[in-house]
Amino acid sequence: MSAIETQMAATVRGECFSVVCTAMVCGRCGFQVLNPEQTEAYSRASADAYRLEHGQLTTAQIRGYRERLGMSQQTFAEYLRAGVASVKRWEAGQIQDEAMDELIRVKCDPDYCTKTMGELAAICGVAGNLRPAKTTTPTRGRR
Repeated sequence: MSAIETQMAATVRGECFSVVCTAMVCGRCGFQVLNPEQTEAYSRASADAYRLEHGQLTTAQIRGYRERLGMSQQTFAEYLRAGVASVKRWEAGQIQDEAMDELIRVKCDPDYCTKTMGELAAICGVAGNLRPAKTTTPTRGRR
């Protein structure tokens, strides 16, 4: 058996994808098997194929945002107000839900955030930059 880069079928959340990964392939019969390291890479590639199909951030993109911000997984989780286990799972290949995908983009991508703010301004009918409304803090015990 030899380690060969090959195309394999993957099913993620009921959808079928073709992914390229390294597998152990028999030179005589073509039988393919994955060792534990290859299985992890196959799982990430499968999840990333799903993410790309659905317009979500890939494993590498999430890790890239974290690294550009110079944050550990723990600090990044705190920044997102998520659990560190979630960040670890996303970077290992588990697919984040759409709301977390949106939060990661808003908190990590200035261009995406600017676009989102523009959309919000249009929805609210506000021209220019959105600024928080002035609020008053009620005083307790005073009249």
